[in-house]
Amino acid sequence: MRNFLLFVEGESDAKFLKDFIKCQFDIDISDDSIIVTKTLNGFVNYKDNFIGNSTKDDGVNILLIDADDNINQRQSDVLSLIKEHKISTELFLMPNNSNNGNLEDLLCEIAVHKSILSCYDSYSFCIKSADKIVPDKKDKIRAYLSALISDKNKSGVRRDLIQYKNRNYLNTDHWDLTHSSLEPLKIFLSLFFSKN
Repeated sequence: MRNFLLFVEGESDAKFLKDFIKCQFDIDISDDSIIVTKTLNGFVNYKDNFIGNSTKDDGVNILLIDADDNINQRQSDVLSLIKEHKISTELFLMPNNSNNGNLEDLLCEIAVHKSILSCYDSYSFCIKSADKIVPDKKDKIRAYLSALISDKNKSGVRRDLIQYKNRNYLNTDHWDLTHSSLEPLKIFLSLFFSKN
C-alpha cells in the first residue's frame, strides 16, 4: 500500500471513508491521513504543507468530494484548480464518480431501513407543500439514525451517536457497506489500498 493523504469536504465524509476502507480493505486509517478541507478552495491551502510533501515521498493525494448538482462543471472546476496550482491528486466525485449528488445520496442508497427514509420523504413533501423550507439531505440522514438509535435513558448518548464523527457505518443493522452502489468507490480506492 502506498503512502497517501485523503482530502474530504467534511467530518461525515472522513468517518464514512474510514469505516468503508476498514470494511473493504481491512485497513485502519489514522486521523492524520484524512484532511477535512471544508471547501474545494480549502484544498489548495494544503498545497505546501501536505500535498507537496506527500508527493515527494512517493505518496498519493486522493481528493474525494461531492459532485453536487452538476458533475461535469464540478469536475471541470476541480481539474482547472489542480492544473492552476500544479497539484498532483487523484479525484473521485461522490456519489459514484459519474452522477450528480453527494455523500448523503450514497448513504440513502446503502441505508438498510428504506422505510424510514420513505417516511422522511413524505415529511419533506408535506413541509414543501406548506411553503416552508425543505430540510436538506443531512437532516434526512440524522433523522434516519435518530429513528434507529435508542437513547437507553442515557442523556445525550443518542445525540452523540448521530454526530458525524461518532457514526458507525460498520453497523450492519443500519448500513450496507457491500451495497452495489459502492462498487465505483471500491474500484477507485482499490488502486491505492489492498487487503493485507
